[in-house]
Amino acid sequence: MEAQPTTVRRHLSYWVSQGVLHENPTDTFTIVENINEADTVLTDEVDEEEDLATTSAQEKKENDLQMLWSYISATLTNLGAMLLDRIHTMLKMFMTQGRDCTPAELKSFLDKKVKSQQLVYSGGTYHLN
Repeated sequence: MEAQPTTVRRHLSYWVSQGVLHENPTDTFTIVENINEADTVLTDEVDEEEDLATTSAQEKKENDLQMLWSYISATLTNLGAMLLDRIHTMLKMFMTQGRDCTPAELKSFLDKKVKSQQLVYSGGTYHLN
Protein backbone atom coordinates (compact mmCIF):
# COMPACT_ATOMS: atom_id res chain seq x y z
CA MET A 1 0.00 0.00 0.00
CA GLU A 2 1.41 3.37 -1.01
CA ALA A 3 0.28 6.76 0.25
CA GLN A 4 1.59 10.30 0.21
CA PRO A 5 3.28 11.32 3.49
CA THR A 6 1.00 14.36 3.79
CA THR A 7 -2.09 12.15 3.52
CA VAL A 8 -0.78 9.78 6.18
CA ARG A 9 0.11 12.67 8.50
CA ARG A 10 -3.34 14.24 8.03
CA HIS A 11 -5.05 10.99 8.99
CA LEU A 12 -2.73 10.43 11.94
CA SER A 13 -3.32 13.98 13.18
CA TYR A 14 -7.01 13.15 13.48
CA TRP A 15 -6.22 10.30 15.86
CA VAL A 16 -3.78 12.50 17.78
CA SER A 17 -6.54 15.10 18.23
CA GLN A 18 -8.88 12.35 19.50
CA GLY A 19 -6.32 11.26 22.10
CA VAL A 20 -5.78 7.81 20.62
CA LEU A 21 -2.23 8.47 19.36
CA HIS A 22 0.62 10.59 20.66
CA GLU A 23 3.17 12.10 18.28
CA ASN A 24 6.78 11.77 19.35
CA PRO A 25 9.46 14.30 18.37
CA THR A 26 11.06 11.81 15.95
CA ASP A 27 7.98 11.69 13.64
CA THR A 28 6.79 8.45 15.20
CA PHE A 29 3.45 7.81 16.85
CA THR A 30 2.56 5.74 19.91
CA ILE A 31 -0.82 4.46 21.01
CA VAL A 32 -2.15 6.06 24.18
CA GLU A 33 -2.93 3.12 26.44
CA ASN A 34 -4.69 4.80 29.36
CA ILE A 35 -6.86 7.86 29.77
CA ASN A 36 -4.50 9.63 32.22
CA GLU A 37 -1.74 9.52 29.64
CA ALA A 38 -4.10 11.01 27.04
CA ASP A 39 -5.11 13.83 29.38
CA THR A 40 -1.47 14.69 30.04
CA VAL A 41 -0.64 14.71 26.33
CA LEU A 42 -3.66 16.86 25.43
CA THR A 43 -2.92 19.30 28.26
CA ASP A 44 0.68 19.66 27.08
CA GLU A 45 -0.49 20.31 23.50
CA VAL A 46 -3.00 22.94 24.65
CA ASP A 47 -0.29 24.66 26.71
CA GLU A 48 2.02 24.73 23.67
CA GLU A 49 -0.77 26.18 21.49
CA GLU A 50 -1.50 28.88 24.09
CA ASP A 51 2.21 29.76 24.26
CA LEU A 52 2.35 30.05 20.47
CA ALA A 53 -0.76 32.23 20.41
CA THR A 54 0.68 34.52 23.08
CA THR A 55 3.99 34.77 21.24
CA SER A 56 2.32 35.54 17.93
CA ALA A 57 0.15 38.23 19.58
CA GLN A 58 3.25 39.82 21.06
CA GLU A 59 5.02 39.65 17.71
CA LYS A 60 2.01 41.25 16.00
CA LYS A 61 1.97 44.08 18.53
CA GLU A 62 5.73 44.58 18.07
CA ASN A 63 5.30 44.61 14.27
CA ASP A 64 2.47 47.14 14.54
CA LEU A 65 4.66 49.43 16.63
CA GLN A 66 7.58 48.95 14.27
CA MET A 67 5.36 50.07 11.38
CA LEU A 68 4.61 53.24 13.33
CA TRP A 69 8.28 53.95 13.94
CA SER A 70 8.59 56.03 10.77
CA TYR A 71 5.67 58.18 11.94
CA ILE A 72 7.16 58.53 15.43
CA SER A 73 10.59 59.48 14.11
CA ALA A 74 9.09 62.00 11.65
CA THR A 75 7.03 63.54 14.44
CA LEU A 76 10.07 63.88 16.68
CA THR A 77 12.04 65.38 13.80
CA ASN A 78 9.36 68.00 13.11
CA LEU A 79 8.23 68.80 16.65
CA GLY A 80 11.32 68.04 18.70
CA ALA A 81 11.39 66.31 22.09
CA MET A 82 8.06 64.96 23.32
CA LEU A 83 6.61 63.38 26.44
CA LEU A 84 5.39 59.80 26.26
CA ASP A 85 1.78 60.90 26.77
CA ARG A 86 1.95 63.34 23.87
CA ILE A 87 3.46 60.72 21.54
CA HIS A 88 0.74 58.28 22.60
CA THR A 89 -2.01 60.86 22.03
CA MET A 90 -0.72 61.68 18.55
CA LEU A 91 -0.47 57.99 17.65
CA LYS A 92 -4.05 57.37 18.80
CA MET A 93 -5.27 60.01 16.36
CA PHE A 94 -3.62 58.27 13.40
CA MET A 95 -3.72 54.59 14.32
CA THR A 96 -6.33 52.43 12.65
CA GLN A 97 -8.68 50.38 14.76
CA GLY A 98 -7.05 47.17 15.97
CA ARG A 99 -3.60 48.75 16.01
CA ASP A 100 -3.95 50.60 19.25
CA CYS A 101 -1.36 50.29 21.96
CA THR A 102 -1.28 51.16 25.62
CA PRO A 103 1.10 53.77 27.00
CA ALA A 104 3.01 50.94 28.71
CA GLU A 105 3.50 49.10 25.39
CA LEU A 106 4.60 52.31 23.72
CA LYS A 107 7.04 53.05 26.56
CA SER A 108 8.50 49.56 26.26
CA PHE A 109 8.91 50.03 22.49
CA LEU A 110 10.51 53.47 22.89
CA ASP A 111 12.84 52.16 25.61
CA LYS A 112 14.06 49.52 23.15
CA LYS A 113 14.78 52.33 20.69
CA VAL A 114 16.72 54.14 23.43
CA LYS A 115 18.78 50.98 24.09
CA SER A 116 19.52 50.67 20.37
CA GLN A 117 20.57 54.36 20.44
CA GLN A 118 17.94 55.48 17.95
CA LEU A 119 16.29 57.65 20.61
CA VAL A 120 17.45 59.59 23.64
CA TYR A 121 15.40 59.80 26.83
CA SER A 122 16.21 62.88 28.84
CA GLY A 123 14.21 64.91 31.34
CA GLY A 124 11.08 62.82 30.79
CA THR A 125 11.06 63.42 27.04
CA TYR A 126 12.10 61.40 24.02
CA HIS A 127 14.06 62.89 21.15
CA LEU A 128 16.01 61.55 18.20
CA ASN A 129 19.66 60.77 18.66
